[in-house]
Amino acid sequence: MDKFALASNNALAALELQPTFFKACRTLARVQLALGFYEDAVVAFRSASQTAGGASNAEHASIVQELSQAEAALQRQAFMDHYALLGISRTASRSEATKAYRQASMMYH
Repeated sequence: MDKFALASNNALAALELQPTFFKACRTLARVQLALGFYEDAVVAFRSASQTAGGASNAEHASIVQELSQAEAALQRQAFMDHYALLGISRTASRSEATKAYRQASMMYH
C-alpha cells in the first residue's frame, strides 16, 4: 500500500508542476485502478489520453487500452459481486459455493 501512496503523491506533485504531463496522469490512473477507485481511474485515463498529443502511437494506444480496461472494471463494479458476498473466490468449486450459500442463508433467515 505504501508504494501506491508514494506513486500517487509523486504523480500529483508532477501534475501540480505540469498539469498536461500525460505520464503523471497515467500513473495516477494506474494507482487508482489498482486501489479500486474505478471512476477516478477512468477520469484520469481520459485526461491522459487527451493530453498525450506528443506521445508516440504505442503510448497513446496503451493509454486507450488501459482506459477501456478501467471502464470495464467500472461496469463490473456496478453489478453485485456474489462471490464476495458469499466470501469465496471466483475460482471456487460448485460444492464450495453451495456450502457458502447454505451458511449465508442460515445466517440471514
